[in-house]
Amino acid sequence: MIAHITIQQSNETAEIKVPPFLYQKIQVSQPLKIRFGSRAIYANARQGEQVLEIHESLASQLFFPWKKTTVSFRYNVAENELKIGPVIALLTSNGKPFGRMASFMEELAHCCKKNHAIFYVLPLHSQQDESLDSFYGYLFNNNRWEEMKMPFPDVVYNRIASRKQEKSKTAANLFSRLKKQGIPIFNERFLNKWEVYNALKQELELYPHLPNTTLYRKASDLDTMLQQHPIIYAKPIDGSLGRKILKITHHDGKYQLQYSNAIHMQTNEYTLLELLRTAIPLLKTEPYLLQQGIPVLTYHGRLTDFRALCNKDNTGKWKVSSLVARCSPSGQIVSNLAMGGTLHHPNQILASRLTEQETKSCLKFCNELAVCCAHAIERHFQGIYGELGIDLVIDENGKPWIIEVNTKPSKSNEEHVANAIRPSTKALVQFAKFLAGFHAS
Repeated sequence: MIAHITIQQSNETAEIKVPPFLYQKIQVSQPLKIRFGSRAIYANARQGEQVLEIHESLASQLFFPWKKTTVSFRYNVAENELKIGPVIALLTSNGKPFGRMASFMEELAHCCKKNHAIFYVLPLHSQQDESLDSFYGYLFNNNRWEEMKMPFPDVVYNRIASRKQEKSKTAANLFSRLKKQGIPIFNERFLNKWEVYNALKQELELYPHLPNTTLYRKASDLDTMLQQHPIIYAKPIDGSLGRKILKITHHDGKYQLQYSNAIHMQTNEYTLLELLRTAIPLLKTEPYLLQQGIPVLTYHGRLTDFRALCNKDNTGKWKVSSLVARCSPSGQIVSNLAMGGTLHHPNQILASRLTEQETKSCLKFCNELAVCCAHAIERHFQGIYGELGIDLVIDENGKPWIIEVNTKPSKSNEEHVANAIRPSTKALVQFAKFLAGFHAS
């Protein structure tokens, strides 16, 4: 049985008062077990009014944060257990003010409240009480974040932004403790571009839509790719936000190198020897892959790509929650919003080159490819994934190509309309409730 109930704290002597509709179901001959996240207490129950009243001392033992709120609940007859929640935690690298993620976290907090769930932000370096299985997390209350002691959650959404922090001893210890308690963690780790490519190329449906890609190991790898393709991209396998990407184009023995760093775009022309002398030191700074460049559709002279956001729904099935087009700034080689790219409706981009029917068919196929990618990631990698960002480009003939898959897709403020809750955010909350066992049967 899963339903909603209003809970309020009480200072009366009675430990707990249960609404009539629930009192008829519980076993009154024995103490009622009340669970909130990882915390559980036993209390004698008696019939009350239309809300669930918990004595303030018991609420304190549960680390229940609100004086009064409406949550979901699940009653287990066999255990005589009343589970209230679910408690959903977002794991992040740092504490407040949360930087570029601040708007998204508020959006998630509002969405959880509307869905009768408890949400808190859990910084990776939060103070922990190992004896009580609790954290100090941040709850959004009265339009501000408040630090409170919270129980271990029912489910964790991993948004650690740094690969280094995600691989740290602190993160490993935290993941181990959560898993020992059977707490599901979704989007548990970053996937790098090279391992994703090697997984996707094993899929017959996806392979024709993957650009030729190889791992850079020596100078001859770059030379071979240049002989095969007039345009190639070099990307850090652990890169993000469109940074440190090289684009090399060549024609009639002339080579143009464009390099995207965190500040601006550098463009220069070289002979082959000059190109190699310039590019190779950059490629040695960290692991890079080399990827065939696709002649993509342009919009007012700017490069375009498409981001399909795939989310699992309240039944654990993959769906595309949004598909947006992005345009690079003039003269840039990347369209990431962090590098100055702009968002557009996909029809706006495609209508300039394709017919209405071609546009409709192309977008339908992009959605199908994205879902196929999500299923492939799930088959080839361990762990739970509930959200993936699939980056595609469409070439001048209208064919979609799969460029990247992101396990921590951007949640920047630029993509968020004020006071709106995005479909992807709603999907995240529904999937978290599904993992926590608070989904409708």
